[in-house]
Amino acid sequence: MNEPLAFPARVLRRNWWLPVSGLLSVAIGAVVALGSPAAVVGGGLLIWFGAIFAFATATRNSYPRAMLTAVTATRDAIEVGERRLEVGEITEAKL
Repeated sequence: MNEPLAFPARVLRRNWWLPVSGLLSVAIGAVVALGSPAAVVGGGLLIWFGAIFAFATATRNSYPRAMLTAVTATRDAIEVGERRLEVGEITEAKL
């Protein structure tokens, strides 16, 4: 009965491509708006959309990436991939 319990799981990781693409949209919008007086509206829309998109995806982590890993639980600790969590360090767990 002292055998460790092991099962596959997915670890969520932040996807930084989306906030970076929002900031890139802001930069392109600034270049477009400053480059041509006729394109101020289009550049302003790119700046507005990119700023909201970059902020929302960076703070909320609404588009995570998942990596397949193994979870091993023993009486002393839980190992998630290469990360070891001692039982005394765990204050809350959600499954």
